[in-house]
Amino acid sequence: DDDDSQEDEDSQQLQLKRGDGIVIDRGFAQEEELGGPVYDIQLLGRDKKTGKDRILIQLGRQVIQKWKQHDSDSRQESNDASSLVPVGAHVWRTHDAAIDKKFRRLTQLAPPSQSLSISVRGSVGQPLQI
Repeated sequence: DDDDSQEDEDSQQLQLKRGDGIVIDRGFAQEEELGGPVYDIQLLGRDKKTGKDRILIQLGRQVIQKWKQHDSDSRQESNDASSLVPVGAHVWRTHDAAIDKKFRRLTQLAPPSQSLSISVRGSVGQPLQI
């Protein structure tokens, strides 16, 4: 039971939500990646072939406009923002407010009362030596 509750907790923590930052890698090295804060997420239903949920991720207008500006002429002609994202594009979360809040608390803690001095050396192609 503990394993199941941990899996449920992990899946809830991984869900994309409003305010998260994302970058969409369209697989075109010569074109700029789309990125910015998520303004809204809509469930569109299940894909009949894969059985997976289909969602619409809405970003700010300025993000889409910037993306179109940097795209090739063939993509600029489309007024449909969804045509700018190919099926199967990778989506990377770049910002999570909940995680930021946790780390902010850690950085505000008092520094440790003991210190440790270490020396690190390294060479190109070799492991670091401590």
